[in-house]
Amino acid sequence: MREWRHDYTNHMQLIMTLLEKSKTDEAISYINDISEKITTVASIISTGNYIVDAIVSAKLAVSSSYNINFDYNISLPEFLDDFIHVLAFHNILNIS
Repeated sequence: MREWRHDYTNHMQLIMTLLEKSKTDEAISYINDISEKITTVASIISTGNYIVDAIVSAKLAVSSSYNINFDYNISLPEFLDDFIHVLAFHNILNIS
């Protein structure tokens, strides 16, 4: 996960630099390239909660990029609409 954070930081720094230099087309192209890799995985996840879908999709994309099998079985309670509960879910995935 530390490597992913490092990669994420590098991606964001590059995007910010491109935008600061008014290279909007290049920034959009770079974002689209990154998004394609994540979107392929994102369409598979459907928990009924778009935030949880995004979190699980990101974890699945990272694990796939390292050839790590990521098995999941998610059953969400109806009250998981609150941002704090979703943040707790995210933190649980980060430590497991």
